[in-house]
Amino acid sequence: IHRVRVEHYKHDKSFKERLRFYFVTNQRYSIRWQIFRFIMKIVSCVLYVLRSVQDTDPNTATCDHLGNSKGRKCLFMRMDFRDISNSNWYSLLWVHRSYELWIVQVSQKQAKSEIFLLYAHTLCCFIAQQTVIAFYSLLDTFLHCYLSYKGGSILSQIVSMRLFLEVILSVPFLISIFMSELRNIWIPLFLNCWLAKAALETMFNDLHRLVLHQQSALSQKVLILITTVVCILFTSVCGIHHLERASLQWSMMKTLWFVIVTFSTVGYGDTVPTHWTTQTFVMIMIGIALVLLPIELERLAFLLFSRQKEGGAYNHLLAGTDRHVVLCATTLRTGTLIDFLNEFYADSRLHDVHVVLLCPSDLDSTLRILLQVPVWAQRVTYLKGSALIDEDLVRARRNAAGCFILADRYAADREAADQHTILRTWAIQDFAPATPLFVQILKPENKFHVSFAEHVVCEDEIKHALLAVNCVCPGISTLVTLLLHTLHEQYVRGSEKWHEIYGKCAGNEIYDIRLGDSMIFRPYAYKSFTHAAFHAHKKYGVTLIGVKRHGKGGRLMLNPGPSHNMAYDDRCFYIAISSEEDTAFKKYEEPKKTKRLSSNHFKKNSFVTASSVALELRGDGSLAGDQSENSPPRPTEGGLDGTARLKEVTFEVGDSRRSSASAFVPDESDMDSETGEMEIENLPSRIPNYIVGVLPVSPYIGRTPMRCHLYQTPKPFCCLRLNEDCEHREMSDSVRMHRQQHGGIIVSSPVAEAGLYNFILPLRAYHRPKITLKPIILLLGEEPNEDFLEAVCHFPMLYYMVGTINSLDNLLEAGCLYADSIVVVGQQRISSQAYGDEEHMADASTIVGVQTIYRLFPACTLIVELTYASNMRFMKFQAAPHHVTGESMASLRESTKERNKNSKDHLNYMFREPFSAGYVFSMSMIDTLLYQTFVKDYMITLISLLLGCEQSPGSGYLCSLKITADHLWLGTYGRLFQRLCSTTCEIPIGVYRTQ
Repeated sequence: IHRVRVEHYKHDKSFKERLRFYFVTNQRYSIRWQIFRFIMKIVSCVLYVLRSVQDTDPNTATCDHLGNSKGRKCLFMRMDFRDISNSNWYSLLWVHRSYELWIVQVSQKQAKSEIFLLYAHTLCCFIAQQTVIAFYSLLDTFLHCYLSYKGGSILSQIVSMRLFLEVILSVPFLISIFMSELRNIWIPLFLNCWLAKAALETMFNDLHRLVLHQQSALSQKVLILITTVVCILFTSVCGIHHLERASLQWSMMKTLWFVIVTFSTVGYGDTVPTHWTTQTFVMIMIGIALVLLPIELERLAFLLFSRQKEGGAYNHLLAGTDRHVVLCATTLRTGTLIDFLNEFYADSRLHDVHVVLLCPSDLDSTLRILLQVPVWAQRVTYLKGSALIDEDLVRARRNAAGCFILADRYAADREAADQHTILRTWAIQDFAPATPLFVQILKPENKFHVSFAEHVVCEDEIKHALLAVNCVCPGISTLVTLLLHTLHEQYVRGSEKWHEIYGKCAGNEIYDIRLGDSMIFRPYAYKSFTHAAFHAHKKYGVTLIGVKRHGKGGRLMLNPGPSHNMAYDDRCFYIAISSEEDTAFKKYEEPKKTKRLSSNHFKKNSFVTASSVALELRGDGSLAGDQSENSPPRPTEGGLDGTARLKEVTFEVGDSRRSSASAFVPDESDMDSETGEMEIENLPSRIPNYIVGVLPVSPYIGRTPMRCHLYQTPKPFCCLRLNEDCEHREMSDSVRMHRQQHGGIIVSSPVAEAGLYNFILPLRAYHRPKITLKPIILLLGEEPNEDFLEAVCHFPMLYYMVGTINSLDNLLEAGCLYADSIVVVGQQRISSQAYGDEEHMADASTIVGVQTIYRLFPACTLIVELTYASNMRFMKFQAAPHHVTGESMASLRESTKERNKNSKDHLNYMFREPFSAGYVFSMSMIDTLLYQTFVKDYMITLISLLLGCEQSPGSGYLCSLKITADHLWLGTYGRLFQRLCSTTCEIPIGVYRTQ
């Protein structure tokens, strides 16, 4: 068998295909060829203008290139046109062209044939230049026709406007090489501008193919429209200027003035063509303009409409900044976008950062109007496209400072929404690996798919942990929400007194600074963390809550305790009204009257952060100045009234190393409220025998192991059912089960999803004393699967039953009369079409069910999650009474108007009592956690540690201390801060006051 040499793609190796590759297919060579051709056409037009400006005397125009017809005979001057109507008609056919200019123009336009090489001996000084240009002209004229011919009739290649113009403008020069009498014949070389326009269009096409800028079609159409207008004006000016040689000699400037005035439809009438030839030419040019310009304008209008609908491309020159971020989402909603823009631009360091919105769906009318507001129009660019298409990512530019990928929490199928987010994250990571990713995921089981991203926020994980901690630390949802919003200080005039201090405290945020660069913390280098926290709060009114060691392996720790000595390279995390860099320190003047913790600034359930109440500490400075820093302060005159029926809860970041037998372990009154009717002397016998360990089974992959209180032996699944008999339960256990419902936590959820696992973990964390663990009753809408039961059967005092909050029987069976709190998790999402496209009705069932519980069981404490934060106003809804007087109604309206005026648009529910008391929560309220991470890269880790989503060795935890009559001797918040720091090494971060 003989071997055969096989050559593939033999047609591509032919001579014609190789030429096509270099001059047509290959964009790099083609664009160079078109650029050179464009330049030559422009030079030809410039030479024509120079000739026209120099030829000021039509009488010198003859057939002789020397400008002297004496003794010479012109072949085409058989009649004397000068005798007709006193017009120099011969000047329209003959012009004065110097020999040098003819040489150059021949080299520009005439080299269309190889015959030019035979006449090289007459122009030996220009032979090299003419040979090159002749070769170019031959390729430009005939090679294009040869390469474009693909069979069929050859007339399709010959009959074209381009070839017609080339012949008209080039053949006379070819003839004049051999016939010197024709060297002064007039040739309309200004028509080369149209050939230059065609070359420019071809050059744009090649350029766009080369750099893959399909989105530049609009700029291309704008330039083509401009060139069309310029060509019409240039043709009109040159044509009119030449035709007026026969009667009046118009200057080029006068001709330009006439053309501009005529085409602008002004028509002053000061300059008017006098001969019918010029008038006819003007009418022809106006007709051409009326035909060409509407066509180009229609194309441009179509592209403008498409650009407005789909967006164009981000251009840092037009945006005025080199920095930009990209926001990707399936659907952009008005509330989400407003929250993002308000929070993102609240930081002054981001005012010069442009925002690019990349969304596959169209913007609704509300968003379009929003983006036309001047404050956003210069900062936001909308692009319609998909993150899965590289061309759309090119439009958004790969050099973005960050990319936010938001999930659609309002989607009916949350699993599908997460899948879309995952694919977008993968696509952007593949396209721009160096771009930091800020990803929002809905379900915790999908989190590990995007673990490579720099910052990831899982909605269900944060939400359930926050709701769980809210059960043991009332109002913690308000604390986190206010800390995650840049609000500054909210003053509400004419409202209740508690609004003033509450609005002022809302300005607190979390900041960080290197200890060596800090004026506040630098004096406490090599001192303990507790010492630094107390003195920083006493002197500057800031609350130090955490620290992170510098270097590899450094961990963020909340309140590491007195064993941690501060270093200059440590990163300090503190709560304050403003950052240290934006704060001025002045000499403090002691007030005449101290403010007490029991002052009536708070009349409703509300939350105040510790650094905002720094005035309490400063007001106590004169009283505590004579006492030792480590000694407990003594009661003073004018202290708190021990008979006042007030209950205050202080939130602390506890030291992870202190034992459960610290000075602030719940006393007798605390134990009575948490453990029911048990006696104190029975404390040792009722401490359960739980173990501390890591849950052996996780309901999903990717969960960080956490140490919790667990059963030594997991419960059988049947024992997890509430109030149902099983073979492992004795008849006498019903009384014990009934008692265990006292002080329990009822959680109502439509399904037993993996997010509930994150609700249980903070309530069973290892650092919580065993005697303070509260029963958890899961009120599920459907029977849980075995995987979920296998994971939760290790937790102590955990039960479930099938039911809903809309059923009173289910609530009574779950023990709502004895429960410490009832948590209502958001219902399953249903398509907006089920509500007649009124999406905010998704919370209707939850709101009505919760309102029923409030009316029937007023003593119940409910913590409700709503899908839409705007529905928060319906919680504990009470209609205005009909007997309200006119003055009271006017006062109410004025208060409401002032409250809405002074509150932020993206936090307009701030002064609602259910929100300030921590009774209602919406996940959209803490979307700003991801937005703040762009500047504060530690926020996700810090909030996760604070809520118990993560655990770090050496880090503290969040706990609460109930203030009773036995603690009122402390007098002020400053004394309480000092007492906790000096005894249990706890750091108070806020106060929750009830009435």
